Amino acid sequence: MIITNRTEHAELNQPFFRLLCSDMHIGSACSDHDAIVAQLQQAKDIDARVIINGDLFDAIGPKDRRFDLTCLHPSVAREKDLAKAIVNLALELLMPFKDVIDVIGIGNHEETWINYGYNDPVRRVLEELGREGSKAKHGSFWGYINTSFVVPGYRRTPKHKLLYLHGTGGDSPVTKGTIDFNRKGRNWVYDCLTFGHKHNLVCGVDQIADVTPGGRYIERKQLNLQTGSYYRNYRQLKDSEVLDQSYAARSAHPPKPIGGVFLGMRPKFDAVSEELIIDQWFASEVVVPWTKSRIAKTIKTRVDATKAIGEKEAA
Repeated sequence: MIITNRTEHAELNQPFFRLLCSDMHIGSACSDHDAIVAQLQQAKDIDARVIINGDLFDAIGPKDRRFDLTCLHPSVAREKDLAKAIVNLALELLMPFKDVIDVIGIGNHEETWINYGYNDPVRRVLEELGREGSKAKHGSFWGYINTSFVVPGYRRTPKHKLLYLHGTGGDSPVTKGTIDFNRKGRNWVYDCLTFGHKHNLVCGVDQIADVTPGGRYIERKQLNLQTGSYYRNYRQLKDSEVLDQSYAARSAHPPKPIGGVFLGMRPKFDAVSEELIIDQWFASEVVVPWTKSRIAKTIKTRVDATKAIGEKEAA
């Protein structure tokens, strides 16, 4: 279990965003690189922090029963050092976004690769990103991102707990993975849960009753966000490609939704509890309720505050 702590300096009602995404399957001929770059650029444009929640790589090697040369992306298909080639391919896509990526986790595809080759491609990517100044961390299979919001004029620092895991099991064609919402909600404490793996995109909201430290009854939202993938099960084939079906198509999996989910958070004064809380919501396409000029100003405030903290710690 990896715990990542972050502190955000915020104005009251100032929105903060995270892009929750998974299952990029880089290295596969079916990985939609354009969709990956487009959504990461969208995150960068609004200064959203990014978590990549496992299966960054397709990681289908020669020892995998699903392997054939047509399953590899054309840029790596003829590489003998396949591990190095797929890491370089990932770096080509991710390096422009190194400053907004917080966490990259592990999924079942990387786990298979690690078991066969004793080499963690996620660690290799993080090492190279780190050499260029990235602060992204290895997320393992499970973890919490614990965010504290410091708001001028309020002594209490409200927190937001984001629980992530890659996900397990089949693709759940009937329930779409919603049973996992109830299973995790029974045993884990969180404000928001996110997982991928099943390549479904399903979001749910529960209402949780609680008592504040000040002894007041309060209700809060608990979000369950299952992210889609960037792997396209089907594409139109030419006559010369009739045997080039994806391994998902060979197993008759249905088409799947593409992309991640944006998590929005903002410190808000709750009139019922008379306390500062973290309001949260989700969107597959972000609608930002502030003007571009105000967003630019608050992004600068965040950067200046982070820089000041770093200088204080260094001193």
